[in-house]
Amino acid sequence: MLPETTMVELQGVSKRFGEFVAVENVSLKIQEGEFLTLLGPSGCGKTTLLRMISGFDFPTEGRVLLDGVDVTEVPPYRRCVNQVFQSYALFPHLTVAENIAFGLRAKGASREQIARKVGEWIELVALQGKEQHKPSALSGGQRQRVALARAIVCEPKVLLLDEPLSALDAKLRHSMQRELKELQRRLGITFVFVTHDQEEALTMSDRIAIVNKGRIEQLGTADEIYHAPKTRFVAEFVGQVNVMPGEIIGREGGDVLVRVREGVVFRVDGALLVGDCATVQVSFRPEKVHLMRTAVHGENVFAAEVVDEVFRGQTDQLFMRTASGLEFTVVVANESRSQECFHKGERVFCSLHREDVVAVKEW
Repeated sequence: MLPETTMVELQGVSKRFGEFVAVENVSLKIQEGEFLTLLGPSGCGKTTLLRMISGFDFPTEGRVLLDGVDVTEVPPYRRCVNQVFQSYALFPHLTVAENIAFGLRAKGASREQIARKVGEWIELVALQGKEQHKPSALSGGQRQRVALARAIVCEPKVLLLDEPLSALDAKLRHSMQRELKELQRRLGITFVFVTHDQEEALTMSDRIAIVNKGRIEQLGTADEIYHAPKTRFVAEFVGQVNVMPGEIIGREGGDVLVRVREGVVFRVDGALLVGDCATVQVSFRPEKVHLMRTAVHGENVFAAEVVDEVFRGQTDQLFMRTASGLEFTVVVANESRSQECFHKGERVFCSLHREDVVAVKEW
């Protein structure tokens, strides 16, 4: 296997606008051919990070390297990157073919090269027959394809995408997610994708950087981010989660025993415990809870009552409460509206596998 090549590197990057700190001391390596997503809420600094990679903003502190070259103060047009914006930023007076050819003409490509490359990309993004249409005559998905083709036709080493799917309706958005990921795999270009949509990030990314208040809280694969969050923010931002305070009351081998409420003690894999302190936060996903009508012996088993239920089509969301007042939610598959469903007022037993419970230190 060939060694990985770092295509984008941020070294201690910070960005201030007056007294406001948009990005604070971020270091990050993005590998060649990787699909990395910057995920976080609005205003967290992810677009500022993207703009520093592109050159539209220069960092207040730190360095930006592209393919090993320091480009910290290099303007955008001299960087080997291109960007796709949320609004697509197509030229309304140019045709589809002319929009795609724009960058090639700016680089001085010959007429033959332009015709060949534009033809290839028209076919690659499935816009045959639309070559002479103006952007106003295209659908949202078609305009997005034109923007992608225009950005990639000049063969950048890195493509930056700033929430490019946010203007699409849900059905088209899901379709374009698949198309975009497949395109990236075929081309092997490094993609840096910005979104605030958790499902989008989990679906498309090789790795995800969770951004909060100008810092990266966690960097990892979708599986790592979802199943082993390292902070409460990550746990609560990515998908549904139950979070509750607890205290460590013992250790057995590699396991940690955490009491979250009288009568409820969780056995947690000590390898997943982040930090070393007596007080921790325990988190688990609602779909990981197994419900039973009869008591069983085992780890992480406790009784609770269904205090409310919400029908959500393929699933039921159950609101639970233990005798000591601990409240949490459970999501169960709704295969049929049969007597096997759990309903409000029922007393049940809850079970969690130890690997599905994560404990981290207080924030």
